[in-house]
Amino acid sequence: MEKRFEMPWTDAGYERLLYFTPLVPEFREEFQGKSKHSHKIKLDASRIVTSVVHLSAEEATNYLKPLLQEKGDELNATLHHLGRSVVASDILRDVINENKRPSG
Repeated sequence: MEKRFEMPWTDAGYERLLYFTPLVPEFREEFQGKSKHSHKIKLDASRIVTSVVHLSAEEATNYLKPLLQEKGDELNATLHHLGRSVVASDILRDVINENKRPSG
């Protein structure tokens, strides 16, 4: 029998929660001051919360670069993504490289 969990959200008919083991242990963004700005990732905390679905190319790059620098060893895990095996850090580097290309 499937174990049921109480849903904390009421905006839709959610059926279940999925629990995942994080790929990277604790990454601190170091938000400081009243604005909760992080010089490390060059973002305010409110931008991450309100931008869960979409960060700008620059914001994504600003977040991923320090993550790769601090957690590079942990991100060497091989994952199955879109039917192939890839290294987690390679996916993040691909995002950064895509963000460097001019759009249009």
